[in-house]
This record gives sequence, structure tokens and C-alpha cells, in this order.
Amino acid sequence: MDSMEYIDDYFNGLLNEEHKQQFEQRIISDPSFAEEVAFYISSSSMLKEAVDQEKRSRFRELYEQGKKDDRIVRPLRSVGAWRIYMAAAVLLMVLVGLWWVFIRQTGPQQLADEYIRRELQTQGIRMSIAQDSLQHALSAYNSDDLHGALQQFEAYIRSDTGSFRAKELAGLTCLRLGEYEKALGYFARMEAHPGMYTNPAVFYQALTLMKRNGPGDGQKARQYLQRVVDEDLAEKETAIQWLDKLKK
Repeated sequence: MDSMEYIDDYFNGLLNEEHKQQFEQRIISDPSFAEEVAFYISSSSMLKEAVDQEKRSRFRELYEQGKKDDRIVRPLRSVGAWRIYMAAAVLLMVLVGLWWVFIRQTGPQQLADEYIRRELQTQGIRMSIAQDSLQHALSAYNSDDLHGALQQFEAYIRSDTGSFRAKELAGLTCLRLGEYEKALGYFARMEAHPGMYTNPAVFYQALTLMKRNGPGDGQKARQYLQRVVDEDLAEKETAIQWLDKLKK
């Protein structure tokens, strides 16, 4: 993972508590990394909220901790010093405020969007789908020709109603197109498919509801995510993280 992806994951709430603490500590101890974060912030539109007293208190704690740590102070003295330290301190204050504004307020749509961007933009061609027609449809999906891909997936399903992979790909295509009811229908058909050792259908239904985020969708999505956890289904670790975030 490169630095910008790491920074982006921090601001999108994708780091666990341990990694968030490591991120904040690195801001204090690594001036070059602090500059990268400063560039990220300056090139985005995130600086919209003032830092309130609670955030300033959190900054002061981290600031005092940094002053006591010789491993941090010594390198700063060697490179000229107070300007770098002050820049890192100001940046850290901003980061603490942004943590409250953006990470603590991460909603279901943001989590769904990030997952779709990271995991569903392309799909690999599996050995189990050697058929030319399905490979051609998958190539269209990977090229972002989603309407063309959906037509081909649906044509394939009409000719082979038992194809689990075709239903999965049709559902994912509908999800990316914003055709949420159709996506839920395909994922429900996936869930009913017999004999699948790894079946992400329940997780995909939660993902679709989070992305749509209509009335009642949040509660239903949490129920599906809880099923993923309780029944040890595909994407269990992601479901655990999301349930924790959606409680806040």
C-alpha cells in the first residue's frame, strides 16, 4: 500500500484502532510523512469544520507526548528544527479534528462506496467460467461497459438458469448501475443456490442496502451483516468492522 492510499484509508475510516494510533504517531515522528498528509489535506475539500475544545484537548495530549519523546525531538533538532515541529503540531491538530468530523461520522453509503471502489471495479475470470460468452460479458464489465455487460449476463442466465457466477456478476453490475432492486433480486437467488461453499450473497445484500440507504435500509443492512457474523459467512471480517462503525 502506497502512502496516499494509506492516508486515504485513514480519512475514509478504514483503519482499525491500532493502525489509527500508528498513523497519528507517525505524523509526529516522520516529517516527510507529515508533508504528504499536508498535501493530501490541501488538495481536498475537507477543511470545513472548526476544531472545538474537545479536539484541542486531544491535540494537547498528543503534543505533550511528542515533546517528551526524545526519539522525536532529536531528529527535529538536526534538521532545523522548530519550523518542522510546529508544522507537524498544527497538522496534527487538524487531523484530530478531521478524525471526529469524518471518521466518527462515516455512514453506510461511504462504507459501501469505498468497498465498491476497492473490490468491485473489476472481476477476475475464473477457471469455472471458461464459456466464451461469459468471458466476453466479464470483459465488458471490467471495461466499465456496464449496460452492455448486464445485457450479456442476463442473456447468459436465460440460457443457463443454474449459473451461480452469472447471477453474481449480474447482481454486481446492477449494484454499480444503481439498479438496487434488481441487484437484491439476483443476490437473493444467489443465496438460494445449493452447494456453494463460499457464498457472499448475504453480504452483497447488506452492501446494496447500505449503498441505497433508503428508509429502513440501514436496519435491514445491519441484520444481514449480523447474519454474516453469526453464520460465519463470506466477508465476515468486513461485516464485523462495519457493524462496529455503524454503531457510532
